[in-house]
Amino acid sequence: MTIAFKNRVLEFFIWVVVFALYFGSELILRTYYIHGSGNSKEQLEAMAKKIPGVLKDSIQANNEAIEARKKIDEALLTGDKDTIFTVCYAAGISLDDKDREMLYRNLLKDYPNDLNSLTAFISVMSETDPKYNLDTFFNFLNQFNKEEKVEKFCIGWSKISGYSNKSLERTIKYVIENQYVSDQMFSIYNDMISIRFKLNLPIELERDLEDLKDKCFDLYKKKQMELLRQKEKENKKGGK
Repeated sequence: MTIAFKNRVLEFFIWVVVFALYFGSELILRTYYIHGSGNSKEQLEAMAKKIPGVLKDSIQANNEAIEARKKIDEALLTGDKDTIFTVCYAAGISLDDKDREMLYRNLLKDYPNDLNSLTAFISVMSETDPKYNLDTFFNFLNQFNKEEKVEKFCIGWSKISGYSNKSLERTIKYVIENQYVSDQMFSIYNDMISIRFKLNLPIELERDLEDLKDKCFDLYKKKQMELLRQKEKENKKGGK
């Protein structure tokens, strides 16, 4: 038996032990959390400290996910919509991607037309999703007034900006058609102008984008001046 082969065999057994420790520890913690008595959270954390350091991050993440599911289940039992959205968005951060997506899809199923569903909508939205895609996103925005619609579009842009060339072109034409103007749109129009050049889209689109960007810049300057004046007032009060 060669040294290299022996090393591979040793490495294999080391990984077997590591995975056994991980899944065994996770099972113990999960079982103890569900069926244990007393102050479970503190006792669970005390047990986790005894686990090898290489596994602590994974166990901690699992512990947080269990706590998150518990909070979500409790919120769902209240039947209070505001509580459900607040808890699901806050606790959902601790879930893995698959569980978080399932949670958000359930929110959208239960509250399809609720404005609070926007975060869930954008999270699950993709170009290929038959239900939550670019078209349905634009339709979803129609529930908001003009000012809110622009604000919500800006949130969605962070995801849309990574879409295909075809979707980017459609989005550029969409904002031009709807004349989206706000201080937040200023940087987005800069992005769109660069995209227009990269995709070699008609120059007329750039003229429209530049015009909208100028309007947004005026609002941006106005907002910055208001913030500056507010800061000066606060400084004067603080100096008294």
